[in-house]
Amino acid sequence: MKLAHLSRLFLAACALIVAGCGASSRQVDAGKLAASFKSLDSAEEAYKAKKFAEAAPIFDEVIKAGGLQADVLADAYLKRAYCKIETGDVSGATEDLAMAERGGAVGQDYVDAVKRLNEKKTGSQP
Repeated sequence: MKLAHLSRLFLAACALIVAGCGASSRQVDAGKLAASFKSLDSAEEAYKAKKFAEAAPIFDEVIKAGGLQADVLADAYLKRAYCKIETGDVSGATEDLAMAERGGAVGQDYVDAVKRLNEKKTGSQP
């Protein structure tokens, strides 16, 4: 198994353990969470292979499914934004960039680089 896959499974297991603790009224469905991480792995593979048109709808599924930690979700928004830029949906990318920033996407330098690319594609400046 790949290290990335194992780390995602570990994160999913930790999320399940934490979700079971406390008086939270919102419980995470273990199967749904596992499916989200499996889809996230597929999206990441397509993204790394620069198959942005293939990766974007998979990131859509992951984001809509919910249940991910805030930083993982923010990173999914950021990568979907990049996919949207590369496939010509720059207005959708702008929305995803805002969501990524709100969620605390990892690596502000990467967020800024994706923003600059989006601005270049749209011809706008901040």
